[in-house]
Formats: sequence, C-alpha cells, structure tokens
Amino acid sequence: MTPSNGQDRSDGTGPRREPSVFVAEVLDINEDGDALARPVTRRRETADGEVIILPLVAGVPALAVGDRVLVRIRRHAGGTRRGSVIRRFGRGESGPIVGQLDRDHRGLFLAPLRGGRRIPVHRSGTRNAREGAIVSARPDASGHARVERVLEPAGSTPSPDLLAILGHDIPHVFPSDALTLAASGFPEAADRVDLTQVPFITIDDADARDFDDAVWAGPDRDGGWHLMVAIADVAHHVRAGDALDREARLRGNSVYLPGRVVPMLPEELSNDACSLVPGKDRLCLVADMRIDAGGQRTRHRFLRAVMRSTLRTTYEDVQRVMDGDMDDGVLRARAEPLLGAFRTLRAEAQRRGTLELDVPERQVSLDSDGNAVSIGLRPQYDSHRLIETFMVCANRAAAQTLGEAGRPGVFRVHDPPSPQAMETLRNDLLGMGIPLARGQVIRPKVLNRVLERAASAGTAVPVNLMVLRAQSRACYAPADTGHFGLGIASYTHFTSPIRRYADLLVHRMLIGACNLGTDGAWPGREELGEMCRHVSATERRSLAAERGAIDRYAARQMQEHVGTSLVTTVSGVGRAGLFVAMPDGCPNALLPGRLLPPALAPVWRSGRRAGNSALRVGDEVTVTLEQADPITGRLLVSYVGSTPVSRYRSRAR
Repeated sequence: MTPSNGQDRSDGTGPRREPSVFVAEVLDINEDGDALARPVTRRRETADGEVIILPLVAGVPALAVGDRVLVRIRRHAGGTRRGSVIRRFGRGESGPIVGQLDRDHRGLFLAPLRGGRRIPVHRSGTRNAREGAIVSARPDASGHARVERVLEPAGSTPSPDLLAILGHDIPHVFPSDALTLAASGFPEAADRVDLTQVPFITIDDADARDFDDAVWAGPDRDGGWHLMVAIADVAHHVRAGDALDREARLRGNSVYLPGRVVPMLPEELSNDACSLVPGKDRLCLVADMRIDAGGQRTRHRFLRAVMRSTLRTTYEDVQRVMDGDMDDGVLRARAEPLLGAFRTLRAEAQRRGTLELDVPERQVSLDSDGNAVSIGLRPQYDSHRLIETFMVCANRAAAQTLGEAGRPGVFRVHDPPSPQAMETLRNDLLGMGIPLARGQVIRPKVLNRVLERAASAGTAVPVNLMVLRAQSRACYAPADTGHFGLGIASYTHFTSPIRRYADLLVHRMLIGACNLGTDGAWPGREELGEMCRHVSATERRSLAAERGAIDRYAARQMQEHVGTSLVTTVSGVGRAGLFVAMPDGCPNALLPGRLLPPALAPVWRSGRRAGNSALRVGDEVTVTLEQADPITGRLLVSYVGSTPVSRYRSRAR
C-alpha cells in the first residue's frame, strides 16, 4: 500500500523513498478519458494505492490501454498519485488491443472496446476484416494498427458478455491439462473432523450454482453464540503449482456476467466436488467461533472437516422467515439461531462503526435467446446482511490467525479516503446543503451521519454514490494496514476460494499456520507481493467486465429511445463534461462540456478542476438521448435545460 506520507512499503517491513520519475503501464481508461497506470520498473507488490492517474491533456494524444510511458509524479498525497507523461515508449507487454473496426473520411480505424483513442488501421493490415468486425489488433511504432485476428466478423451481433470478455482479455478457455486434472479425481482426505451431524445450511441467490459457504449457529452457555462457517476445502483439490493452480492464479477470480459465468476453476470443482450441495459429504475448512452477548469473538479455531449440508435455501426465503411471512418449520428451525447470532454481531458492528453505504447492484434478466428482458436493481435484504456479517466474522478470525503467524500474508486492506477525495466530497455535499466540517478525523461514523442526513432530505441516491466515489479502492497486500470501511484493524478474505484466488492462498496459509496438513503453502516475500498485485488487478478487471457487460445490455435497450428527452440529475463532474443518472440499471450518460452553454460547463486547468460548473451533483437537468452504443455501452446526451440550483445553496448557508 502507499501510505499518506508519500512513501511506500516494499514488503511490509518498512518505508522507502518513492521515486518521482519511472516507467508505468496503462491499465485502464476512466470515464474522463484519464489513463490509470501502475509502475512496472520495480519487482514488488503494486497495490491499488499505487495506481497513478494520468489526466487527459488538451492537445495531447490520448493514451491507450497497454501503453508504456515515462511518468513524473506531480502530486502525491493521501494515497492518490497524479502524474504527467514525459515520453511514450509504445505498447507494453499486455498484448494487442481488442476493438471494433469503423470508418470515417480518413479511412479505417480501430475503436477500442475499453475506451481510449481511436487508432488508424494500415490499409494492408486488415486481414480482409470489414467495417463492423470485432478484431484483435496491434499498434506499431507509427501509431497505426495491424489486425492480428478477427474475433467476430462484420454483420454479427456479439453478445454483451462476449464483448466484455474480449475487451478485458479475460481467459475463458481452460487448457487441456487443467481439464484433465479436474476430471481425474482427487486424493483421499485423512484426519478430518466429522461434522456431518451439524445441520449446516447454504443461503445463496436463487440462480446460484456454486455453494462455497455453509453456516450453522447455536446458543452458547454464556448468553452468546456458537457460530461455525464452513468453506469448501479447495486447497485439498487444487495443489500449489499444479495445472489447476496455474490457471486459477492466471484468472485470479471468477467473472459473473449476466448471461454466463467465467469460473476460476472448472465446473467439475466449482459446481461439484467443491460445491457444498445438500445431502453430500464435502471436505471443508471451518471457522469455529464463539461470540459473547456483546458481539465480541472470544475465541476461534480452524478445522479441516467433513460436513453435509442439510438444506439449500435462498436469500428471499430466509427474508420471508425474518419477516414472519413463511411458516416453513424446517427452515425456521435452522434460521432462528442464525438470526440471533446475526443480530448480536450486527449490533456490535453498528457500535464499532462500519460504513453503511446503500448502493444496490444492477441486475439483468434475460430470455431464452439471451436478450435482456429487464434491467433493474437487485433487491437488498437483511438476509444478505446476515451472510455478509458471518463472512466478515470468519474473515476477521482468519486475519488474526495469519497475523499471529508473524509473516507477511494476504490481507484485504482499505485505506481511508484521501484528502483530495474528501475535499471534492465536501464541496459536492455543500452544494446539496449537507455540511462536512474540515479538520475532523474521517471515520465511517462521520460518513454515516452524512448518509443519514441525505436520506432525510431525499437525496440518498446521489449522496451514496458521492461517498462511494470518495473511497479508496480496497485491495490485497502482504502488510495488514486495516480496513477503513469495516472499521477494523485486521482483515482478509477466506470465505470464497472457489471464486477468488486470494482466498485459496489464505486457506493454504491457514493450513500451514494451524498444522492442518502437508498441503499448506506460504509463498516467499517477493512472490507474495506479486500475487497480491496480480489478484488486485484481476479483481479490477472482472469488476470492469461485469459493469461493462451490463452497460452494453442497457445500451441495447436504450437504442429505441434515442431522440427522446427525460428529466434526470447530475451524478458526476469530469473533464469531459457532466455525467447524468439514467433510469435504473442504465449507466450514467455523458453530457459533453461542448454541448453545454459556456456558463454551465466545468472549467479545468492543468488537469485539475479550477472552477465549479454552475451545475452540481444532484441538480436536476433535462437532456435528450443522442447516442446509445451497444458495442461500448456508452450513452451520450445533449442539454435541454436545468432547474436552478439555489435551493441547495440556500440550505447550506
């Protein structure tokens, strides 16, 4: 991680001076057209705190994903680094660019699926691909691209899921050696604790296919709770260094798209041998915990066991039990002690102060042909919080055990918001009549008060998004520096080894630390740093792909509404213009600054906003939908009119 004092840790053992000029590789392009890059000159962990923002500068060609550049850091404070490009070296080692071929008056060009500058294509380098084809192309030193492979021919209609996979270069075909190993069976397990008589249950979405966690709770003698969280023992089936492990490490995590899943492990494991399906004996690693009446974990241990789930249920059904709307005797008998343990842990979390953001996930419903029937927001239930709370409890126990081992591990860290992010948030909140005083120590409870005030004022949606944008990005790191959002000093990920490689690494470490077998593994310091950097990057990649797929489904639906006007609100301000909220499930639309009256356009200078637009986040605007691009998932709108914003400023006085 990169601490706020401008120095960084090489391995968790101490600080060292951060160079101001180094080579970086472009990872992504954000909505403003800014490049997000990371250093490539040092062999050490590169956590999200090390991501450098390279602002788009007027008159300078935009960077593209994979470009390697010599960077000078211009500002480095609070974990946020901004830089300027001294020199571009050309494409790095991240491979070719995937995009769609298009044509303008100058000829054929490549429009990258992930955004960035359009790249002209050599006339002799098209491989007979026509306008509209999705291709993989590689730019050369001249800045032109040559097509290497046609991925989808012109005239085809690639699914949004496939475009997301191709655009983010997500491995989606398992090599034969990994498939052979997955189908060949696994070694016998010895010295397992028999927990088959414990009535574990799994609680998941109705359409879930892989069940990697099961839970059980019962009352304890001191008025607290005995809680067990059983997690599939993936480390038994996937041994460090084998073909399955190499592919899982490459993928980093599973990717969940609306119409398909790109799993980290073959289905023989993720949906069968490692899935805690009801009525079948399964190998597991169990966090066995005791919780007192105040919600504090008093002791814990980890067990390698055999368990047998007694019931597979859903969040919806558990919620109906919680609401008293379902009279299923078996489910109620299993759920009631879980609800008691949840309420105790939940009360402790509220006293501790965890960030209570309410930003629902988007959900796409598809028909049998893969077309979007509806796009909306996924329901949020207290039953979701129940499982999340139990997983946090188990993850904290795992982090404590790793910490007691006295070695660098794989920790989930989340830094406090940077000073710059807080200043931006403070200014945006002021425009909505919500004060946030300078000088106070920012803790989750402070931000929760902001969220409560926004809920009372009817501005919960934009304010939750503002607070979310102000957060540092959580990542994996060998040094445990705490988790701001959860309000705890030590945290890791232990509960999803089927779909997250970081969790599989933690399982192997726990096996070694607790003497639970010979198949534990603890990578060396340098390798561990690289692993943390890699799984943080694959997590970013999968989140971007999942978001991009939903955006593309939404853009397809919105095509029939091009030319219509709607009343919406400003959701963000960027160098490219304003972003406005669209109907539930749709991505924010860009309202380019060039389409705004001069008095309303944002003012930028030297890569920083120098003056506020007369329009602020949360202000009401009327726009016309001008473009809905199903290939990139981007929406473009033009300005019609706006509601005066003085109502917000008068409240702030």
